[in-house]
Amino acid sequence: MSKKSSIVLLSILVAVLLFVGVCSLLPDDLAYGKYEEYHAAVNLITKGIDLGDSKYAVLTLDQGDLSDEDYATIQKGIVKTAQKRLAKLGVNSYSLKWEGEDLTVTVPDDGRTTSVFGCVEALGEFDFFSGSTYSETGAFITNEHITRASKQRYSYQDQSLWILTFHLNAEGKEEVKSYRTISSLYMTVDNDENGMQQFSCAITEDSVQIYLAADEESTVNLYIALIAGGSYLQYAPEVEEGEEAYEIELIQIDNDDATPSFANGWLICSIALAVVLVAVCAVLCVRYGVLGGATTLSIYTALLAGLLFSAFVYFNALTVWSFVALLVVIAVIAYLSIDSFANIQANYATGKTVKAAVATGFNKSIVKNLIVNGALAVLGVILWVIPTVTAFIGIVFVYGAILSVAATLGLNRLFVALLYPIHEENNAKYGLSK
Repeated sequence: MSKKSSIVLLSILVAVLLFVGVCSLLPDDLAYGKYEEYHAAVNLITKGIDLGDSKYAVLTLDQGDLSDEDYATIQKGIVKTAQKRLAKLGVNSYSLKWEGEDLTVTVPDDGRTTSVFGCVEALGEFDFFSGSTYSETGAFITNEHITRASKQRYSYQDQSLWILTFHLNAEGKEEVKSYRTISSLYMTVDNDENGMQQFSCAITEDSVQIYLAADEESTVNLYIALIAGGSYLQYAPEVEEGEEAYEIELIQIDNDDATPSFANGWLICSIALAVVLVAVCAVLCVRYGVLGGATTLSIYTALLAGLLFSAFVYFNALTVWSFVALLVVIAVIAYLSIDSFANIQANYATGKTVKAAVATGFNKSIVKNLIVNGALAVLGVILWVIPTVTAFIGIVFVYGAILSVAATLGLNRLFVALLYPIHEENNAKYGLSK
């Protein structure tokens, strides 16, 4: 490649990266174009309750005549169950806090807080009837028969609907044998006899399927989350024969906006990340010249790719812990790049040309690179599956390990190759010496 071709390609590539980067970081509170409806990638990622706007709801549960011990057991059970439901809904940043008889639920304000609060408030009881008459003991399928629920989108020509499948245990499979021929059923949620709904259905040997309209995905997700978490009734204390059972009923008594728990946290974390990035890239460029410049472009490209993927494909929520994990990922990329530079320096000192030293040095770094990034990915997966603040660290570590491999084993080589025709064998520009 000629020097002129290298300059042209680099200029185009850098211009595109800068343009995409700026467009991905524009704030939402500016007016864009005629319709003012542009949302930058960074604003499409949900911010956790510690950094972004959120809403809270207060749910109350009357203790009644329950002992403090039994009431505390129910409170802990509700939190445990609500955590499973929220995880199934994809809500990973939240707060569930009991104060006396009141449970305060705080979640990010992402446009679906009403359904999320409803998911926490719901008892979680499902009953299926073959007829429209409600009976406390007349259901042919209840929660006791359901192991899990799953959804499937079905489309044919211009029609579309959701198929919601309730998978049954051995007892449930036995119960549905005599109902295999019915084509519609009635379902109630939380024992609401006035809220019975009729659904077209299909009953197989191991499941009950109901059909919902294409615009009812939120309802489908709610039902799946309730089944995944289980019913709150499982925590109600057992009663002796003749005694009245305790009725679990969460009632919403308040609902309003909440401010981030970390005041100005988004701004502070963003500035801190920018300062660290500039400092790391400046050190790399000053100490390693062309090699450092190539790594700077690699880090920028990798982080931009991660941002776009997180915005348009999947990411749970940005929290303070996400920023901490991101700093670790940047440190790993910088460390592995510097390790490659050390190998390049060692090979150049043996008398090789700059081009040969660069190629050999990068190749010698592959094994160590894969070990470090593999360990980071495994640690990330472990932390990701833990439903606590570590989940935010885990997802960044997993994404970071993939981006690190791409940056240190691929992009570094690419940008060095593009920069080489400009400086060729000028060892000083590469921070090399015999």
